[in-house]
Amino acid sequence: MRTFKSDRSLFWLVPVFVGLLFLFLGKNMPQTFAETSSPASSAEHFVTITDHFSDRAVSKRTVKTDAATVAELFDRLGLSVDASDQVSPSLDTPLDTPDIFISVHRSFPVLIIDGAVRKVTTATSYDPSLAVLSAGFTLYDTDSVSRVNLDSFLETGVVTVYQITRGEDYRLAALAKSHSTTPLASDFKAELVASLDVPRLTARMGRNRYVGHNLSGELVERQETYYDLPMSGVMGFCGQSSYTIRDDGVKVDPDGYILVAAALDRYPRCSVVETSLGLGKVYDTGTFAASNPEQFDLATDWTNHNGV
Repeated sequence: MRTFKSDRSLFWLVPVFVGLLFLFLGKNMPQTFAETSSPASSAEHFVTITDHFSDRAVSKRTVKTDAATVAELFDRLGLSVDASDQVSPSLDTPLDTPDIFISVHRSFPVLIIDGAVRKVTTATSYDPSLAVLSAGFTLYDTDSVSRVNLDSFLETGVVTVYQITRGEDYRLAALAKSHSTTPLASDFKAELVASLDVPRLTARMGRNRYVGHNLSGELVERQETYYDLPMSGVMGFCGQSSYTIRDDGVKVDPDGYILVAAALDRYPRCSVVETSLGLGKVYDTGTFAASNPEQFDLATDWTNHNGV
């Protein structure tokens, strides 16, 4: 009878196999743990960038990044911005939240027209009122701003043109400023608003009579005349060095005020006054003041038509 006899010759393979198994696990377990616990993934964020190139051209993209700040992200993306562009949040803002939204508004040149004043500047808002306010202009409730087409835009190099149309509050504010040293009657505004409804005669070379206010806020009937002389000699009285000629031929200072001659004992130099053609500023006087102290003489280019 044959009996079973175990073969012990292969038992030495068992400890070798177990040793190799532990060696394999020991070599790979630390590496697996390091990858799953790496902080690199927790430092990455999704960032959405909206780039406003104009009121119609807008690009939007979302990226995943571990950049520390907005500036670093823009540098990695090769996204350049000018100093006049508006970036929100700012370039030094840390990217330390899960979802971040960045808005870029590109600056563009704009011409702002306010009466005789023309200012070329840059804007980042396509809202006309916001663009005008950011350029340093003051707007009142009755003012309005609109986008207009300018035939001579090639001369200025500006396509976007915003024009301010002034309302009665602007005129009230300017008149009140000229009365800053004189207490105003409580009903001054009501009287002035009522006076705005008085029909104005069409300005022409010669004489014009209209109803206006004196510096005390009282309504007066005034005679208005017009003269055409070089005005450079009087501009320094109110701190100005030059003047321009409005489209209608009226001479105005850099702030848009009509150059006015008046009786200086009643209307001191640099007083802001109400004329039939808009707000003026007293720069000059004349012989008429002795006989008619309420008369205004407005500087125009209606006679010589020489631009001086």
